[in-house]
Amino acid sequence: MGVLQRSGFTTIHIPLLQRLKPLTKFWLLGSMILVNLTNYGFASVLGRGLGPGGYAEINLILTLFGLASLVSSFFQVQATRFSVSRNNHAQLRQLRRIAWIVGALNALLCAGLVGFWQSLFGTSPTPLLLLGLGLICYYPLGVERGIMQSQAAFGRLAGNLLLETLLRFSGAVIVVELGLGVSAASGAFTASLLLAWGLSYAKPGVTEISDTAIQLQPAAPIGLRMLGQGLILNSDLLLVTLWFSSQIAGQYAALALIGRIGFFISSTVASLVFAKLLRADKAQSQQRQAFWQSLGMIIGIGIIFSLTCWAMPQLLVKWLFGSAYLPIGGVLWRYAAIASGYAVVNFLVAYQVAQQRQSGVWLTLGAGIGQIVLLSAAHQTINHVLNAQALVMLVLLATVCLSEWLEYTQNRA
Repeated sequence: MGVLQRSGFTTIHIPLLQRLKPLTKFWLLGSMILVNLTNYGFASVLGRGLGPGGYAEINLILTLFGLASLVSSFFQVQATRFSVSRNNHAQLRQLRRIAWIVGALNALLCAGLVGFWQSLFGTSPTPLLLLGLGLICYYPLGVERGIMQSQAAFGRLAGNLLLETLLRFSGAVIVVELGLGVSAASGAFTASLLLAWGLSYAKPGVTEISDTAIQLQPAAPIGLRMLGQGLILNSDLLLVTLWFSSQIAGQYAALALIGRIGFFISSTVASLVFAKLLRADKAQSQQRQAFWQSLGMIIGIGIIFSLTCWAMPQLLVKWLFGSAYLPIGGVLWRYAAIASGYAVVNFLVAYQVAQQRQSGVWLTLGAGIGQIVLLSAAHQTINHVLNAQALVMLVLLATVCLSEWLEYTQNRA
């Protein structure tokens, strides 16, 4: 692989990274893992308490929120980028304003078309209205978190993320214990966003650009990569909810959540190893070693988790969601393997974007669109859905690996 260019990274610059202490790294890693575990706990509690039918409805809200989280992440990246510019106060004020406008437009989209969404997905209107309310402040929340990230305030950033997820989990437990329904669960979800935003305001410092700062890359490749990833990871859930009964859709949502455990674990762990690639003072051999360490972790975690899903699917499903979801146990390993393949693709494309190469971005976006087309053509059973996703994943993985190999051979020439 070629040497990582200074202009390659999107969310942090070298002086801040060099000030990170080992304890901070472990705290950040532990917090990220705890956030993911708490989100899984939220889904698991609701899945058990609401049953497959009710879980299908709340999962629709979670899937739409997953798409919105990509937009919020985009605002977070841009806030981090602006925070290390000379005119950061003016730029961040404008970015906050845009975030509020986008949030308000999303709320209007949810409220104004609530009848259409209700008829399309067969859901009640209240959860959609509550989601719209939460999105108003969710994008500004991304801006505040980006400022924290640029200031290396990782303790505060992790605390804000933990607050959001713990409130969400507590709300789910209360909803289930009191025997409340999907609307109450959506209310707990929205309340966690509102409170997290209320405690998130970050004041940007005055930053001067120096020779040691990485020039952060333009926004377009980041946004396109997030869009492609969002289509791949969320389109199947939306389309299954549209085409199948609520019972099957709820079971499929549980299948997706369990099957992606390996994806999120590998992405979290590898992201910290990947940080070694950001140091401009590292030799090319050290950067290559960090690359292979990260890639090896992702592949290893994917294989282990997929084999676990193959060996004990019924145990995993029953433990996480309950007996009502056992019919999906037979295909759990297939979804886990597909998600693991996407984890490899996600890492390789992130590496390419960091080097200002955009071939993987366009391939991912094309795969996201291709998956929607293929699922639309063949979706008679859940097996058809999985076959389509496996085909898209294999083609995408092969083409991204080929593009990386061609780049490697060109650099050696």
